[in-house]
Amino acid sequence: MAATTSRLVQLIDWYRSEHPDVTDAEMARRLGVSRANLSQWRSAGIRGWPARSTLVALAEAIGRPYGEVLDAALVDTGYA
Repeated sequence: MAATTSRLVQLIDWYRSEHPDVTDAEMARRLGVSRANLSQWRSAGIRGWPARSTLVALAEAIGRPYGEVLDAALVDTGYA
């Protein structure tokens, strides 16, 4: 799946467009993943199921409902 179609990355980019001071490094820290992992999401898409803690952290970091983030992950990994 191309990174341009990743719904999780779209959610992150939506948040970052509203908060331009937040870097990828800061977002990765908030999610509990490496910056390289976040970069891989951008370049190669979401290849495996993210940890629940990562999805919860993403929902909290961007202020969106967990269900919305979960739906994005389901689409990105081909489960929905």
